[in-house]
Amino acid sequence: EFNLIKQTLADDSIAKAISVDGQNKSMGNILITLNDSTGISENQYVRYSRDASRNWQCSSDLDNNILPLQCESIKGAGE
Repeated sequence: EFNLIKQTLADDSIAKAISVDGQNKSMGNILITLNDSTGISENQYVRYSRDASRNWQCSSDLDNNILPLQCESIKGAGE
Protein backbone atom coordinates (compact mmCIF):
# COMPACT_ATOMS: atom_id res chain seq x y z
CA GLU A 1 0.00 0.00 0.00
CA PHE A 2 1.12 3.53 -0.75
CA ASN A 3 0.57 4.76 2.79
CA LEU A 4 3.19 2.30 4.06
CA ILE A 5 6.01 3.80 1.96
CA LYS A 6 8.59 5.55 4.10
CA GLN A 7 12.17 6.35 3.22
CA THR A 8 15.06 7.51 5.33
CA LEU A 9 17.56 9.43 3.23
CA ALA A 10 21.32 9.22 3.62
CA ASP A 11 23.13 12.46 4.35
CA ASP A 12 24.82 12.34 0.92
CA SER A 13 21.65 11.39 -1.01
CA ILE A 14 20.82 13.27 -4.21
CA ALA A 15 17.18 13.14 -3.06
CA LYS A 16 16.10 16.03 -0.86
CA ALA A 17 12.76 14.39 -0.05
CA ILE A 18 10.55 11.48 -1.03
CA SER A 19 6.83 11.90 -0.54
CA VAL A 20 3.62 10.06 -1.35
CA ASP A 21 0.34 11.81 -2.16
CA GLY A 22 -3.06 11.14 -3.72
CA GLN A 23 -2.90 7.57 -2.52
CA ASN A 24 -5.65 5.01 -2.19
CA LYS A 25 -5.66 1.21 -2.63
CA SER A 26 -4.51 1.24 -6.25
CA MET A 27 -3.55 4.81 -7.21
CA GLY A 28 -1.11 7.42 -6.04
CA ASN A 29 2.03 9.43 -6.67
CA ILE A 30 5.59 9.06 -5.48
CA LEU A 31 7.49 12.34 -5.71
CA ILE A 32 11.28 12.42 -5.46
CA THR A 33 12.52 15.98 -4.96
CA LEU A 34 16.21 16.40 -5.72
CA ASN A 35 18.89 18.59 -4.15
CA ASP A 36 21.62 20.44 -6.03
CA SER A 37 24.54 18.18 -5.09
CA THR A 38 24.84 16.78 -8.64
CA GLY A 39 24.77 20.07 -10.52
CA ILE A 40 21.03 20.18 -11.16
CA SER A 41 18.76 22.85 -9.72
CA GLU A 42 17.49 22.16 -6.23
CA ASN A 43 13.83 21.11 -5.99
CA GLN A 44 13.66 19.57 -9.46
CA TYR A 45 11.74 16.31 -9.29
CA VAL A 46 10.85 12.91 -10.69
CA ARG A 47 7.23 11.83 -10.16
CA TYR A 48 5.89 8.30 -10.57
CA SER A 49 2.09 8.12 -10.79
CA ARG A 50 -0.08 5.01 -10.82
CA ASP A 51 -3.61 5.15 -12.25
CA ALA A 52 -6.70 3.07 -11.43
CA SER A 53 -5.58 0.43 -13.98
CA ARG A 54 -2.29 0.17 -12.05
CA ASN A 55 -0.28 1.61 -14.93
CA TRP A 56 2.75 3.68 -13.93
CA GLN A 57 3.75 6.95 -15.60
CA CYS A 58 6.89 8.95 -14.97
CA SER A 59 7.21 12.72 -15.38
CA SER A 60 9.87 15.21 -14.40
CA ASP A 61 11.06 18.78 -14.84
CA LEU A 62 14.57 17.50 -15.65
CA ASP A 63 15.92 17.49 -19.22
CA ASN A 64 15.09 14.42 -21.30
CA ASN A 65 18.77 13.61 -21.80
CA ILE A 66 19.20 12.64 -18.11
CA LEU A 67 15.85 10.91 -17.55
CA PRO A 68 15.16 7.18 -17.88
CA LEU A 69 13.59 6.35 -21.25
CA GLN A 70 10.18 5.69 -19.70
CA CYS A 71 10.05 9.20 -18.17
CA GLU A 72 8.67 12.25 -19.90
CA SER A 73 10.07 15.71 -19.33
CA ILE A 74 7.55 18.49 -18.80
CA LYS A 75 10.35 21.05 -19.13
CA GLY A 76 9.31 23.62 -21.69
CA ALA A 77 5.69 22.46 -21.71
CA GLY A 78 3.48 25.47 -22.22
CA GLU A 79 6.37 27.70 -23.29
